Amino acid sequence: MQLGRDQAIYEVDEKPAKSSNGVWDAIKKGYGKLGIVGNVLLATILLIVVFSILSPYFLSVKNFVNIFRQSAPLAIVALGITIVIISGGIDLSIASNISLTSVILAILLDKYGVSMSLSITLVFLLGILLGLFNGFLITILKIPAIIATLATAMTFSGIAFTITQGYSINLPVESTIKFLGSGKIGLIPVSIVLVVIVYFIVQLILQHTGFGRIVYGLGGNVEAVYLSGISVRKYTFIIYMVCGFFAAFAGILLTARVANGHPNNGGGMEMDAIAAAVLGGTSIYGGIGNVWGTLIGVLTMTIILNGLNLLNINPYIQVIIKGLVLAAAVAVSSIRTVKR
Repeated sequence: MQLGRDQAIYEVDEKPAKSSNGVWDAIKKGYGKLGIVGNVLLATILLIVVFSILSPYFLSVKNFVNIFRQSAPLAIVALGITIVIISGGIDLSIASNISLTSVILAILLDKYGVSMSLSITLVFLLGILLGLFNGFLITILKIPAIIATLATAMTFSGIAFTITQGYSINLPVESTIKFLGSGKIGLIPVSIVLVVIVYFIVQLILQHTGFGRIVYGLGGNVEAVYLSGISVRKYTFIIYMVCGFFAAFAGILLTARVANGHPNNGGGMEMDAIAAAVLGGTSIYGGIGNVWGTLIGVLTMTIILNGLNLLNINPYIQVIIKGLVLAAAVAVSSIRTVKR
């Protein structure tokens, strides 16, 4: 009987510990179900709370409109780099593409008086051609993507500086293209409306078309794609042309927002775009990615920079923080890949 009482006491004592462990396990399980995109979204919400406490100007309609407007060019170019990374590639020339297309757009509008619609069309074609050149170096000349696009980054940037001699070219005062960068529909910036529409379209293409399946296939198992009879070369060309198109699109939005074309307009955006894509769950090793995750990553990067600016943090320290964010994002991507 004594043993039975001791056993009963032992069992009663165990119940609270079991219950405690159960709650902790439930929390961990719920956190795990969030996934990388959910985790980044949670981190973004925490950043908003922190910056709201530290700065009285952060949590205001005016500031959030500014955040959305600032994030639009990065969101567009990050979309292009997301597609490239999912396919197993990389493009370090996107920032120089933005700068060059920005300069050309300003020249067409200001120096030659070309209509807005024709100027935008020509700039899109230029962006596609720059992407085509990257594809040529990678697929025909067999240069590794990181080297090929590093070389074209220097080339495109050099062309932009040569054309302008390092000076900015202001848009005409009456230019209607400025509406794309600074116009609003109610309280919502026009540029963000365009971003959301484009993201919806690209999400549908990646999830519900043969092209989308091939993009993921190239990053997941390029050998299997090749053995199935699909032209890897052809789709690599297309993917880099698409990335060039989105870089030109970002160049248009950025030029419209700052009202000038400058050979350094896109400076540093390649690292921001890659960081945003990887933060949003795109694996740096290819085959995995989500465009909405990229958009959340873009907003996270923009909120960080906006908050640091409001707190008057030294710009050089901001560069350090951006570098650490990129390193952390790639580290998380690597750990997730190893676990798989």
